[in-house]
Amino acid sequence: MELNEEISITNHNPIWKQWYLNESKIIQEVFTADLMEIQHIGSTAIPEIHAKPIVDLLVGLKTYHVSEEQNEQLVKLGYEGFGEAGVPGRLYYRKRSTESFNLAVCEWNSEVWSNNLIFRDYLISHPEEAAAYSLLKQDILSQGIHTLLGYSERKAAFILEMILKATQWKEEKKI
Repeated sequence: MELNEEISITNHNPIWKQWYLNESKIIQEVFTADLMEIQHIGSTAIPEIHAKPIVDLLVGLKTYHVSEEQNEQLVKLGYEGFGEAGVPGRLYYRKRSTESFNLAVCEWNSEVWSNNLIFRDYLISHPEEAAAYSLLKQDILSQGIHTLLGYSERKAAFILEMILKATQWKEEKKI
């Protein structure tokens, strides 16, 4: 399968949380001793915004390493690995079926880990920013961009801006 797949977005679906809970239990069994935490990230974790109907799981490991055995277990579960796929410090896996998933495997508490969580938490806490993100995603598709790489490229500046705002927001909350 090619990394640059066709994509679509849909209204938020509350069932995605259950998909996450079910799949995270399965993924826990793969990483057992190396696993620190699994989090639901991406747009399916943010209420009320449009999302690709694909649940993103952030898998935080003690060290940034997936063993051959773990990789084989993921393949048996239907996952396809794409290496870092342009994001240093994150291994990308995906499974496409009736319920579809992306895995972002990284070192727990790394920059990849923190940026994904702070982006999610900031948009959940700032519905106006989440709504703007949802509109951006719809606009990208309305321009005829329906491939993962093109879609991701056009969201990148907004995501970076939100991570910067979220970092400042997190610092202000500590005061």
